[in-house]
Formats: sequence, structure tokens, C-alpha cells
Amino acid sequence: MFDYPVYTVGYEDLSLDEFLDLLARYSVQQVVDVRSETENIPYQAPQFSKQLLAQELKARGIHYRFAGDYLGWDFVAEVGNDGIIRDKGYAEVSLNTRYMQGIERLSDLAAQSVIATLGISQDPYSCHRHKFIARSLVKRGCRVYHIIPTSTGAAQLEEAFLELRQEFERKRHAFRSELQRYGIELFYHLTHVDNLASILKHGILCKNEVEQKELNYTRIDDPEIQELRGRRDCQGRIFYLHDFVPLFFIPRPPMLYRIAKDERLPNQHDIAYIAVDPTVMLKPGSRFSDGNAASSRTNFYSSPEDLSKLNKEALFADIWNDPDEKIKEERRRIKGAEVLVYYRISPIYFKWVYTSDNRRKLEALEAVKQAGLDLKVKVKPNFYFT
Repeated sequence: MFDYPVYTVGYEDLSLDEFLDLLARYSVQQVVDVRSETENIPYQAPQFSKQLLAQELKARGIHYRFAGDYLGWDFVAEVGNDGIIRDKGYAEVSLNTRYMQGIERLSDLAAQSVIATLGISQDPYSCHRHKFIARSLVKRGCRVYHIIPTSTGAAQLEEAFLELRQEFERKRHAFRSELQRYGIELFYHLTHVDNLASILKHGILCKNEVEQKELNYTRIDDPEIQELRGRRDCQGRIFYLHDFVPLFFIPRPPMLYRIAKDERLPNQHDIAYIAVDPTVMLKPGSRFSDGNAASSRTNFYSSPEDLSKLNKEALFADIWNDPDEKIKEERRRIKGAEVLVYYRISPIYFKWVYTSDNRRKLEALEAVKQAGLDLKVKVKPNFYFT
């Protein structure tokens, strides 16, 4: 899931053949271009223009991706009133939604193939490949190597952010230990079986992203409930639930019960579960709630150590019914506790697909086949209400 190598390389003063030889030495399969400008910039040679470079790489069996519109210099530096170019602070850059989406895509690519980010300067330490992109990737558990064009061409491991890397490892170990304590092995996302083909190919997108892209999908939610999932206050900071992908700690959440009992909503047996690796909660920006995120009584947390604040007895109870309506409503709220993952969950986190019966299983298997994933589908009738 983690520990993927990511290479960075600059082509300054290199011939095209020398550059391609460096890529071959490290078996690079994809070049991700993080230049903002690919035509008229210093140190530019015609053969390194976007179009010509893509052609040369394709001839060598290497895929070219342009990411300057997400990870380019424009996002990390600015020209002051005095005409001097200055780097922005990392804290400021890390709050830029488009930049963070670019990092998200980059880390997903690293999980699928050997990639190298492309800049101009041979010296990575004077380039945003090191100052910003490497730092963001290391915080996600990637190992970043800078290819320095020397006589040996040796790739240097990114040491500057070693403490961040160690912090990530400590956090991951502590998180896994906490999950094991509470018997949590998977998180669960609910969707209509008709949505599986798109999700298995592109990942699970947050609601705002789906609507912004005007994607066609089969809804399973109650519009009235969605109205409640708007602005929320989390320790004094406003955030929007629709910017996050919701997951449940348990199968058979109250949301599915509502679907099963409300004739306006789809048949519950058309709902599929996507079981997600819990380490997805280590993605930057993720948080979890101690109950249904739409409830005003619900609290939000971002540290794995705060898992202790979940009401385990009520969360893992088989039922939430009680003669006392207030107790019943509180139990229902707790059973709806959520993990909220910012923006998108990549298919690399998917572990299983569960369906209610064999007919839906066949539909899910076809979606898995179309997506080219090695993902098992299992019938779980006990995950549904009778």
C-alpha cells in the first residue's frame, strides 16, 4: 500500500539520449511533467517540448503525463511587487486544493508503475520537485529518489524529510495497533451496483467532485439528508462534508436500513459494499466522526489516537432499538459513525466487493473485469436487512 519509489529528474544540459538513458537505468515507466511552461522557458531545448518529448518517450515505451496544471511552479512560487520571485510557504501550498489533488494523483500513479517527475534543473534542491512535491509525497509514505546526472547516475534518496517519513511510519504502526485492539479490519463504502464500473476504474470521488464533473451515477441517498451534510465545524474549523468520501466502520449501517425501508430509495439488494483498507485514514486531511456526520451532536477527530473516543459498545452492537426514543436515536447516531477521506479514494485501497446475491455478484465481477483489477467479489447476505 505504501513505500512506493518515486524518482525525480531534471534535463538541464542533457542531450535527449542522455536523458532517456537515465530513465532506462531506473526502469521508469511514466514521466510526470511538473513544469508549468513546456515551450518557452530557460534551458529549454526543442526536443524537450511537451509534444516532441511525449513522442520520444512513447517510442521508448514510456508514458508521458503533463501535470503542470496541478503541480507546476505557478502553485509554489509568486512574483512580488519588486519583481523578485519567491517561494510560497509549504503550509500555504498544502492548502491549495488543486495542488493537493495533483499530489493525490501522483501518489496513485506511484502505486501503479515506476514514475519520475520531470523538471528543468539538474539540482533538485533548487527546484520545487524537492521543496514541495517530495515533501508531500514523503508525508504519504513514498520514498523519493533524485536522479542526479553524474558519471554514475546514482539516485539519491530524499534525506531532507527523513523525519517526516519516520513520523509517517510511527503513525501507521500506532494506527494499525489501535485498529487491531478494536477488531476493525475494513471500512465500508455503499454504492449502487450500477456505479461500480466507474468507481473501480476511477476511484470513489467525493460528492462535490462528482457534481462538478457532471458525472452520471445512480443515487442511493436521501436528498433531505444530503441537505444536512453541509458546512460543519470541526474544532473551530469549517469544512464541507461533500468534499469527503464517507466510509462506515461497520456493515449494516443505519443508512442501509433507511434504504431498505424507504420506497422512494433504491432496493437495498442493489447496493454493493466496497471494502476499503483502513490505512486510507492516514491520508492527509482525513478525519472520523463518533456518529452520523450530519448530526449536530457528532464530534470529529483527525488523530488515530482518538479512536478511543468511539463508543465501541454501541457502535458494534447488533441492534440500536430501544423503548426509549432518545436512547434509540442516540444509538442510531453512533452506529452511523463515519470515516471521511478527503476528495478521492483510489482503487489501490479496495480490498473486496460485497453483494447481496449471486446475480449482483455477476454484475460486480463484470465491472471488476472491465477495470482490470485483481479484486474479489463475495456474496454477503448477512450484510443486508431482512
